[in-house]
Amino acid sequence: MHDASSLPVMCREGPLSGQNSIDFQKITQNVRAARPFVHALTNPVAQSLSANVVLAAGGTPSMTCNLAEISAFVNSADALLVNLGMLEDSRVAVINKAVPLAGAAGLPWLLDPVKVDRSPERLDYARALLAQDPALVRCNASEFEALKGELESYYRGGRGILVVSGAEDHVYFEDRVLRVGGGSELMDRVTAMGCALTAYLAVYLGGCGADVSLVDAAVTGVARYSLAGSHAAAHSQGPGSFAPAFLDALYAETDFSKISISG
Repeated sequence: MHDASSLPVMCREGPLSGQNSIDFQKITQNVRAARPFVHALTNPVAQSLSANVVLAAGGTPSMTCNLAEISAFVNSADALLVNLGMLEDSRVAVINKAVPLAGAAGLPWLLDPVKVDRSPERLDYARALLAQDPALVRCNASEFEALKGELESYYRGGRGILVVSGAEDHVYFEDRVLRVGGGSELMDRVTAMGCALTAYLAVYLGGCGADVSLVDAAVTGVARYSLAGSHAAAHSQGPGSFAPAFLDALYAETDFSKISISG
């Protein structure tokens, strides 16, 4: 068991609060006041839900994959999401242009290496992107196993934050880990919930404020997403009623006392 209170600050100056004193309410208020622009280069199946969770968080989504326009969209964004689901050559070309632009601008960009465990070509591409140091990587357990060596070097070296989502979500940075409880089995019965989580986290990294560490912002986003899943499951009968209940829960005020974090 790690002491999560000693998690170091990443990228921004200011103290990391630790799991018992992260100011979830302040961070959430910062995000909603900032209304950050998130440009999401994501797969077609995930676009609708991802856009809706960005809006529910208080952000503004854009999703163009037009190579001629991507510079303008990245340069006016507060965060960039790169999702490798249903990867096609045209999106690869746009990603290859967008990521260096985000890096040059100091823009937090997030990598979602969807199904790299199923495709050797996609795995190689994810490795190349990971070498460009995204601010955060979000994946599931199978994707983590495929990229295990690279991801362990990434977060242990302090290059970025790793979020591994599942029945219990884990947030890794350097030699520390925070475990976030909550959620619902129904989250695995609605398509693109994991992809949408990465989009949701982009809102938090893009709008948390200069006095908040990106680690604190990521933990807050994961915790609120998980809480929304628990709340929606208690007010739905199955996947069909869960999805709208989940968006309503993301949009509503959160009872932060119900957040379950250990480390």
